[in-house]
Amino acid sequence: MVLHGIEDAIFILKSKEAKKIRIVPVKLDYDYAESLLKKAEAVRDAVVKHEPPDFLKDNIVECKRCPFFQKLCNPPMDYGEVIPNVEDEELNAKVKEHELLHPSAIRYNALHKEIAESFDGIREAICGDFIIKSKLGVRHMKAQEERDVETVTVKIEKLTEESSD
Repeated sequence: MVLHGIEDAIFILKSKEAKKIRIVPVKLDYDYAESLLKKAEAVRDAVVKHEPPDFLKDNIVECKRCPFFQKLCNPPMDYGEVIPNVEDEELNAKVKEHELLHPSAIRYNALHKEIAESFDGIREAICGDFIIKSKLGVRHMKAQEERDVETVTVKIEKLTEESSD
């Protein structure tokens, strides 16, 4: 946008599944665009000179994408705290079972939502061997004073694919 002098633009996003189009207006952020151009110029100059640019202290992931990384450039890397390795067979079995069940939970939730939408406005209906019931309700929420609540989000990711030996 900045190279063509365009201050306002739109992204047009199309969902093939829902057959919907979403239009997202975008305004040019000159400061951000200028910072990106400066980074691009630094990389271009480094490539021309065959010298690595300064390493990114605050963005290790981006630094690792650089073609000079671990060839001409070996910046000091801070990977943070050491991650403990928990040696607990019972817990490991639970984590494996958790991951096996995850696709079923996702599919269940998607089907439940789809079924509920199909019976929108219908209080009771029979569908095959099942009875589908819906109930409208109102939940009274008491006002609460504003406060920060600490939360913990747990994400489980598989490290490697297991061999089928």
